Amino acid sequence: MHCQPRSITFAGADICGFNGYASEALCARWAALGAWYPFSRDHHAEGFQEYYRWPAVAEVARKAYGMRYRAMPSLYTSFFDSHVYGCPIMRPMFYTFPGDATALNLNAQFMIGDSLLVAPCLEENGTNVNVYFPRGIWYDLYSFDVTDASTAPQNKSLQVGLTDDVPLYVLGGTILTLGEGGLNTDAARNSSLTILVALPGGGNAPAPALCGLGCPTSSNGSLLACGHMYLDGGEEVDLGTGANNYISMTATAAQGGGSGRLDIQFQGNPLAQTNAGCSSGIDWPSISAIRILGAGAVDTSSVTVQALGTSPGQPTGVAGSVSYAPNTRTLSINNLDQPLACPEGWRFTWTAAAVTPTASAGMECFVQERRWSTTDLCDA
Repeated sequence: MHCQPRSITFAGADICGFNGYASEALCARWAALGAWYPFSRDHHAEGFQEYYRWPAVAEVARKAYGMRYRAMPSLYTSFFDSHVYGCPIMRPMFYTFPGDATALNLNAQFMIGDSLLVAPCLEENGTNVNVYFPRGIWYDLYSFDVTDASTAPQNKSLQVGLTDDVPLYVLGGTILTLGEGGLNTDAARNSSLTILVALPGGGNAPAPALCGLGCPTSSNGSLLACGHMYLDGGEEVDLGTGANNYISMTATAAQGGGSGRLDIQFQGNPLAQTNAGCSSGIDWPSISAIRILGAGAVDTSSVTVQALGTSPGQPTGVAGSVSYAPNTRTLSINNLDQPLACPEGWRFTWTAAAVTPTASAGMECFVQERRWSTTDLCDA
């Protein structure tokens, strides 16, 4: 990780060690970590320690690299950001949170790009990992459970079995793009996208240091999340400045997240510093799903989509299925098959569910004249 701030970003240790022989447990832990090296390789001087040689290593490697390939759209964008802006890909915590003194001493967890916190277990026989959460809202990537560190940093001790998933968290205020994965990068780059919008909390946590063009300024106390994605032809050496191969994503929501919108637009080419023409050589994947994390109660029938760009359209109901999970405050839009084609963009909107009055604690069950039922309260 010490190479990253020095602009040597395409780096990574020899997973499971170059000399000597790692145990199954150590190699499993190393594979889980190494899947997130920018340059990830299992490499040895002269012996044999391929992942498939041990059951535990094979299992954890499939999980870790499976998630790496799912995160390929964001990871590839981080490589582009490193090329254009000089940002590290694998970032020490102090890089994203420069005002956090505790983050200066952390060397067992790190950020990948703007959004993703990676907290692997590094001990051969370890069963727990201690995770430090700087101020902000953090979402478990697997369960969408929230760690609220908006008013003060939080520490958590997590139990991590030898073949468990690597703990991954998404930072509130950012937008992460995920694919469906694949057995190689070509399959991963062509799979449909899931847009993961991580809304921030309503507190006054300091803004993290993001790469690239950053976020616009939030207004009127609204919640704001932003992100971007870069894509090219996959084989060209000269990235050039003539192709519009960069989309920006901005989500704004009212306090509580019940109402909001997500704009996805072709922004131009950062290398050109001006809007560029569309390139016929770049086939963008479609959007198959959208997740709004931290959303308040949403009226699922209110979700609409509207075309942006040269031919703006009228808002219409989305073609996919819409659901809301109150336990994780997650709005999910599935089965979209929404095409991405330069220069057209999309706006998704949602509105809060109507507030249903609930009986106060002091209401007596014998009240005869009332505007809503207290059956649940009386039967409790």
